[in-house]
Amino acid sequence: MTSLTEHVSQEEMGVVGQEQRLIDNATFLSQQLLEPIRQHFARPVRLHCGYRNPEHNAAVGGKPNSYHLYQDGHAAVDIDVIGMSLSSLFEWICSESKLPFDEAILERNSAGVAACVHLQIDRFNKPRRLGFTGSTGASTHYTPVTVR
Repeated sequence: MTSLTEHVSQEEMGVVGQEQRLIDNATFLSQQLLEPIRQHFARPVRLHCGYRNPEHNAAVGGKPNSYHLYQDGHAAVDIDVIGMSLSSLFEWICSESKLPFDEAILERNSAGVAACVHLQIDRFNKPRRLGFTGSTGASTHYTPVTVR
């Protein structure tokens, strides 16, 4: 496996064999968000979905401007932390972490059950630190949550 950071590989982020810009975006996300989460909880972070090529993004119902496409300095990943509830992870990210994310979304599946925490970052712009809950896929309605 080819490492991006100590605990995150190119394979996990889906950037093996991709252009350097995509690898740089994945590395930045891993350094700024995933490694600090792992360090704080002392537990592995499981990656559900990192980079998506445009065809894959369309096939899974992703938005045309999804951060999962890693355009410009954008990068996104859907995660959970092993042995921890998604609600607790999301609450820590939004309320205590001070992580430099652009958006954090507690995503729910069609049955309304928490499915993952979506994190996105922009390596070229100041973090907006916005939090939402909503549905997975190309949802058009998200409920804002307070981020401290």
